[in-house]
Amino acid sequence: MIIFLLAINYYKKYREKETQAMELQKLLVETQLNSLKMQLHPHFLFNTLNTISMLVRMDKKENAIKIISRLGDMLRQVLLSRDDQTVSLEQEIQLIEKYLSIEAVRFEETLLYTFKLNENTLGLQIPDMFLQPIVENSIKHGMKNLDKPMHIEINSGIEDDKLMVVVIDNGQGFDTSDDSFINKGIGLKNTIERCEKIFGKNCVKIDSSKGIGTKITFIFPIVTKKNNG
Repeated sequence: MIIFLLAINYYKKYREKETQAMELQKLLVETQLNSLKMQLHPHFLFNTLNTISMLVRMDKKENAIKIISRLGDMLRQVLLSRDDQTVSLEQEIQLIEKYLSIEAVRFEETLLYTFKLNENTLGLQIPDMFLQPIVENSIKHGMKNLDKPMHIEINSGIEDDKLMVVVIDNGQGFDTSDDSFINKGIGLKNTIERCEKIFGKNCVKIDSSKGIGTKITFIFPIVTKKNNG
C-alpha cells in the first residue's frame, strides 16, 4: 500500500514537472514568434519610406501622396492586429493589396499582380503578417535584371482538409538546393521559421527555377476563428 501511494505521489510530481515544461516551451515559442514578427514590420516600413522619398526627389508628388495615404491605411491595419497571432486570410490579403499597390506605383508598368481566391477560404485564420515578406522577397530578388514585367499571383484553395495559400511570381527564380538564397532575405527566412515553429516542417513547399520564377505554397490547418485548433 505504501509503495502504491509513493508511486502515485511520484507520478503526480512527474506530471506537474511535465506540465511546467510544456508551458515553458509554449511560452518560449510564442516569444520567438513575436520576435520574428517584430523584425518584419520595420523591414517593409523602411522600404516604403524610401520609396516615398525617391518619388519626392523625382518630383512625382501625386504618386508620393497616394503612397502616403495607402501606407497610413496599412499601418492602421498592422497596429489594430499587433496583439493578434492570427488574422483571417481576407485581412491578410487586404494588407498585401495595400502593399502591392504601393510597390506598383513605384515600379509603374513593370509590376503586375492578381488574386485568385476561393471564397470559402477568406474567413479562415492564418498567422498575422505572413504573406507580405514573401511578396516583398519576390519583388526584391525576383525583379533584379528582369527583362519583362514582374507578375505576382496569390491563390488560395482547400485540399485534403488543408488551407493552401500559394504565391507565384515569374521573376528570376533560384536554385532550391542552394540554402544561401533563403538566408539572404530576412523576411523569407523568418516567415519559413514562423511556419515551421507553428505547423511543423511540412507547412511550406518552395518550387523555383532560374529564369522561370518561384512558387511558394503554404499548407495550413483549417481554423475558422481565432483561438481555435
